[in-house]
Amino acid sequence: MCGHDFCDGYSVTVDGEGWAAGVESHRLEGYTREHSDVYTESKEWMAPVHASLAAIEKPCVDVRVAGLPVSVFFSAHMKAKVKARLEGVHHVRPGMKVEVKRAVVVAHPIGTFTDYVRDRSFTMQAQDW
Repeated sequence: MCGHDFCDGYSVTVDGEGWAAGVESHRLEGYTREHSDVYTESKEWMAPVHASLAAIEKPCVDVRVAGLPVSVFFSAHMKAKVKARLEGVHHVRPGMKVEVKRAVVVAHPIGTFTDYVRDRSFTMQAQDW
């Protein structure tokens, strides 16, 4: 289980524990995603974060964007916790560290808009959002 060849996902570590992340959920028998207000505090949430950092294959990321469900997005406390968890140095897997300089937390529906923009090759500047 290494790198890019784990069911098209990534082998990563979270707090020194091995995880497979970035795998399409239909490939995982019996998988059910957790739905709770504390999900972003779990290792299960951090594993895909580390997979996304592994996919970038860079030692430093200027900005990492994460989405929260609208039901918890308006909690300044939750946004601050997620931002703090994302920023800093991540031990993504043995031999790979990635520094995230800044994190931005948005409401989940923005993901739909972002996908729309990306698919249509629009260019957005930081001042646009």
